Amino acid sequence: YTVDDRVRLYYREKQSLDNYDAQAKKNEIYDLLSNALLSNQSIDSISIYWKKDDDFISTSHDVSLAAIFKGITSRGWKVVNGDLFYFSFFPLMKPQFQPFDIQYVVGIKIKTSVLSDLLSKAVNSNSSRAFFLINKSFLFNGKPVDNAIVEKAKVTIFPNNENIMKFDYRIKEGDYYVLSKYSSRIDTYLVTYTRVSDFLVPLNHTRQVFFLSIAAIFLIGLIIILIFYRNFYRSIHLLNKKFLRVEQGHY
Repeated sequence: YTVDDRVRLYYREKQSLDNYDAQAKKNEIYDLLSNALLSNQSIDSISIYWKKDDDFISTSHDVSLAAIFKGITSRGWKVVNGDLFYFSFFPLMKPQFQPFDIQYVVGIKIKTSVLSDLLSKAVNSNSSRAFFLINKSFLFNGKPVDNAIVEKAKVTIFPNNENIMKFDYRIKEGDYYVLSKYSSRIDTYLVTYTRVSDFLVPLNHTRQVFFLSIAAIFLIGLIIILIFYRNFYRSIHLLNKKFLRVEQGHY
């Protein structure tokens, strides 16, 4: 939308149009933005703000959004009042850029519910937690996370598009196994962590079951030996003893 001709030429064309045609142009841009939301479930709203005439078009009914767009002087992700936005503006490229050079600002507001769904898919157990670090500053988490681990992640992880980073973290509450994946397209880290003791619970359970099984097999073996001794070996021993007495003439 930052380079779309209908958006880029809107301010210039509006100067030469009457109120009816200018409103028609504005409605056209509004329809353009609204149609995009129909095919994208992760965007809450799309808005455009023209600085020169304080004109604002948005798919949202939140009147406070315009004030947010007025203060935008840089591109990228921003967190405003707990909401996540991505901003772009025109012109895209200009040497010695200054904030007053901005003609209009295009911004999208992300649905936090979508981020929560992504985090829930990043872990597969109740003992694990996941969170996003955006620009290494803003934290988004679906469930409460350990602040000490968050601070450790901020100073430990670094951009790496190819590999998943791994590191261990130890605090009084226990040892944690931490994984991090960086996405350069949105300058965001996905971080997950699991308490090592919780991670080893299935292994410890399996080991306990194994030892209990060995003990049960050993006990059953002893019982079988005792039954064999009482019902077979002792009878053979008694029969052998009687035959020896017969050999000695004790009929």
